[in-house]
Amino acid sequence: NVEKKKKAMDRSYQILKDTAKYYYTNLSLPQAKEARQYMEERKLDHKTAVAFGIGYSLGWTEVVEYLKSKGYTIEEMKTAGIVEEKNGKVYDCYAKRLIFPIITSHGDVVGFSGRVIRKEDQPKYKNTADTIVFDKSRCVYGINQIKRLKREHNLHEIIIVEGQMDVISLYKSGGQNAVACMGTALTAYHAKEMKKFTDKVVVCFDGDNAGKKATLKSLDILIKNGLNVYVVALPEGLDPDEYVQKYSKDSFEQLVSQAKYWVQYLIDYYADQVDMTRP
Repeated sequence: NVEKKKKAMDRSYQILKDTAKYYYTNLSLPQAKEARQYMEERKLDHKTAVAFGIGYSLGWTEVVEYLKSKGYTIEEMKTAGIVEEKNGKVYDCYAKRLIFPIITSHGDVVGFSGRVIRKEDQPKYKNTADTIVFDKSRCVYGINQIKRLKREHNLHEIIIVEGQMDVISLYKSGGQNAVACMGTALTAYHAKEMKKFTDKVVVCFDGDNAGKKATLKSLDILIKNGLNVYVVALPEGLDPDEYVQKYSKDSFEQLVSQAKYWVQYLIDYYADQVDMTRP
């Protein structure tokens, strides 16, 4: 039933928006001291926290109680991917994590990514499972910033990085045109979403082997969807966040400006695999 589904979706958007605001306000509470310390260590300033709506989950049940007080049912919380149930106990999916809301180009919150702030907690990231409003194969993290950038300034290119922290780190050092795919391989939907805002993309994945493999896979999809594709190869297995911290924002910008056109990148990549001195 279309009408029923639309109603459920609207309700999910509403509860996700309220939850994002709730997590965001938590960050200034005394109980969030550990999260603020972690943000300081990662050099995440207030301005960046505001731009990305970064928040904090205080514990296992706080968000459940809060949303109940706003009149939402447990069922609605589950539908939106905020809570899970185990042995009859309902708990926050992102308990004690730093919260990054995932926002569409229309400005709707569709899910969350929770990052651990202690080394011993695992897994490092916990992303919303697919719901009626969230599909990770279609979601581009940071696309709402891209839309704003396009409206306010000239947007020449989008830089595609691997993780949210890379997007945020680049934003913080003045590079507001980075996006990431949500813990998943790049898809045609991601490519189409970027194509709405620009024709040129620069792929800048981590400098390790997994990053190189991901780069090769993504080139195909991006080219097929009509984008002009360039590639930045990061040295020493660094990711963009680490690179900017280690060298500087200017050095990173220089790398991006020298990005190789995808054909050149492939030629160099495959030439590296063989002994080019022999016919």
